[in-house]
Amino acid sequence: MQQSKQRSWTKALAICLALVLAVSLTACGKKNDAKGAEKDSSKVVATYKDGQITQNELDTFVGVNAMMDSTGQVSQMLASEELKSYIQEQFLQQLAVWKVLDVKTSAENRKEGDKKAEELDTQIKGMDETSKKSFDEGLKTNKISVDDIKKYVSMTYGIVHQMEQQVTDKEVQAAYDANVKANAHYYDVVNVRHILIATKDPEDQTKEKRSKDAALKLAKEVKAKLDAGGDFAELAKQYSEDTGSKTNGGLYENQQVGTSQFVEPFLKAMSEQEVGKVSEPVETDFGYHIIKVDSRKTLAFADEKESLRSSQAQTKLSDFVQKDFASYNFKSLLPQPSAAPSASPAGSASAAPSASAAVSPSASVAPTASPSASTK
Repeated sequence: MQQSKQRSWTKALAICLALVLAVSLTACGKKNDAKGAEKDSSKVVATYKDGQITQNELDTFVGVNAMMDSTGQVSQMLASEELKSYIQEQFLQQLAVWKVLDVKTSAENRKEGDKKAEELDTQIKGMDETSKKSFDEGLKTNKISVDDIKKYVSMTYGIVHQMEQQVTDKEVQAAYDANVKANAHYYDVVNVRHILIATKDPEDQTKEKRSKDAALKLAKEVKAKLDAGGDFAELAKQYSEDTGSKTNGGLYENQQVGTSQFVEPFLKAMSEQEVGKVSEPVETDFGYHIIKVDSRKTLAFADEKESLRSSQAQTKLSDFVQKDFASYNFKSLLPQPSAAPSASPAGSASAAPSASAAVSPSASVAPTASPSASTK
């Protein structure tokens, strides 16, 4: 996946990014805490039942989300004249949602949010010099402070924790059972290796690298080397044209079948191929794969319970936005965009990365030569 060049420090914010993935966006105030900091006297840019949003709040909200976006897409959209007003409008509406939910958060859950914010603060203080320099530059660019980010995490986690408490054990079990019913292998976790002999150029999928016949011939030659006792990892390093796994001996670790982005022929091998067996060449749109399943295990309900609870909490959050938020009579006072852009931004700090030519198994907008479903 494509990574922003200025995001080396985001590893230190892993806990916060995990929260972003859980709830999309969240809100934070602007220099107006309980100790009586600077009063927010900026203009009101939105109103809703029992509340309002100021320009300072919106600017901070946008800045924090731009800072937290490891893909860099939020900053790119804000830099676009076509997209800026549209995405700001989306941010404004989402900010109102989070302010409404924040009011509903219990004191106990607020304390849980505060704990996470302090954990984040410790991570930030523990950054190495290079990461801290990059991090500080990000704060300056986005015109926010560490306190703004801590408020972001505190509010987010408090809301998430409260939503999760609303999910019953019966709902969690039902979600697990539904996944298994839809796909008996859904919770299988596999360590799988492959050697790809590509028919398409790994760097430019619109170009042909070799014919199918030539690819199949080479794949059979590699398979013969394996049958003769060749080391799979070493042959992957020598022959594989999947740059996402080549240097790792063709290995993709801990791939869950039900949530992976692998294409069907590769996924079928992951799910059904005998452990330790080397496959005959398997054809996909990208060429021929020689596949070996190193290990396979199935996640029990107990393993997935909390993850499923979080997922169900997201569903409840979505239901609130879709069904209940309208009753709060949200009204934007920003100049309205003339029309939504043709490529609408996903108003989320965890937005999918832009097109990438990198060969990786991760979900990607652009095709690559890995066994990812979006790429094969």
